[in-house]
Amino acid sequence: MGYSIALYLIDVTELERQVGSGDRDFLAEVIANNPDELEEEDDELSLRSALEQLILGGERDPDEAHQYGYALLEICEFLGESAPIGDGGRTRWSIVEASGIAGLFDQSGPPLPLPPSDDFPTIGHLRHGELGETAGRLENFANAAPPSDDELLSEEAEDLRDDFLAAAERGKEQGSSLVFFFY
Repeated sequence: MGYSIALYLIDVTELERQVGSGDRDFLAEVIANNPDELEEEDDELSLRSALEQLILGGERDPDEAHQYGYALLEICEFLGESAPIGDGGRTRWSIVEASGIAGLFDQSGPPLPLPPSDDFPTIGHLRHGELGETAGRLENFANAAPPSDDELLSEEAEDLRDDFLAAAERGKEQGSSLVFFFY
């Protein structure tokens, strides 16, 4: 099983407005955007149910925190613009660490309150006003990452950092924020 990173350029104010809005039309649009993934399931809390709770409001189950993270990913997929990442976003955590992006995950967390989770997805965000500082912050985090003699790891980390910085630059130009997921 592989892991992926996904970046979304998004209007975080709109995201905050929609989460908890009770807007059933918006819920239907998000479901229609990815109907196969959002089918009803027999899980204790299905992805669709978590999505419904996020949009319609209601008590969130802390034991199912990961489902709210994946529901947030579905909302970002619908509201935002996916930023291109080399190799289709497939990566390893060691590359995320070496790129410096792990530090951004650690510092920022989700763009809105979700139950805390030690499970996937890992979520981070940078608001529009923070995007100009991204290069310096990534460099600081990358310098603090454990050193590696693995040349391929270093190249992949540099490519991922370049893709992330390109997305941050695009967000600055568009007036967007950046929400990112590792799963």
